[in-house]
Amino acid sequence: MTVISVFGCVNDPNTFFAEDLAKKFIRDFGSDKFEIVFQFMYEVDFKTKLFELKDRIDPILMHYEHAHIIIVDNTVVGDIQDFIALARDTYNIQDAEVANTVLYNRDVRESTFKLVQDNGNPVYTLSFGIEGARGMEDLGTVHIELFAKVAPQACKNFAMLCEGSPIPGMGYSKFSYRNCPVHRLVRNGWIQTGDIVDGTGKNSVCAFGAEETVADEAFSVDFGFQHGGIVGYANNGAHASRSQFFVTLGPNAWMNHKFQGFGRVIQGLRTIRALNRIEVSNNTPTSRVVITDCGLAPEMQR
Repeated sequence: MTVISVFGCVNDPNTFFAEDLAKKFIRDFGSDKFEIVFQFMYEVDFKTKLFELKDRIDPILMHYEHAHIIIVDNTVVGDIQDFIALARDTYNIQDAEVANTVLYNRDVRESTFKLVQDNGNPVYTLSFGIEGARGMEDLGTVHIELFAKVAPQACKNFAMLCEGSPIPGMGYSKFSYRNCPVHRLVRNGWIQTGDIVDGTGKNSVCAFGAEETVADEAFSVDFGFQHGGIVGYANNGAHASRSQFFVTLGPNAWMNHKFQGFGRVIQGLRTIRALNRIEVSNNTPTSRVVITDCGLAPEMQR
């Protein structure tokens, strides 16, 4: 029996196109000839999957750039276009190129919702922009999964500041990460932001109160993760986290047991790479970089 494996990012319609095409092999040749293995996942988990396949199947997958992959009997076919060519030219599947884009986009929405619900962790978004000659230019959006079961208070603090919240002891205005500058950027290291007072990087205020802090709840998150995107609080010592946070741009294992990690970027790794390419001087962006928008991910609001 021939095994067709389809792995892909949940936000890529071609992941579901590839699944649909794989089913046509069974339609034309029977389930006794072909078996389908299908798995959709967050972008960051797909990258991890490629590293696993690299070691088991083909080292070239370390440089694979597509958001989905098709493998037939441990041989890499490639992306959907490669799969279509195989189906049409080798197996004579006449309707290999026929795609139902409306269905695949619906699959993206429903499968993303299912993935979020099954994981049980809240997901928030941060959008970034950089000031250019024509105003603020979009750098993209990251989806951040919060580890609410591991660090509930840390996640609550972050969520409140993403959504906007008055802070006891600081008047009635809502404080938010929206329009907050990235005041520090260490290439291949991390970006740091979250000074919700004046954006200079000198202030850090907890959403629970002007004099409050977030206690260190756990140090189980691995900042050495190869793709970066781990979210943690900047602090001045134990149990001293407030609003300032960082997102890693690569592996930073030295941070383990020194900082509290409470989330990870699950989608938007291109945005992480874009941030890592920004010009800096003394670890400060030479152009103004800000969080242009933030809040609960649409997938959580269904």
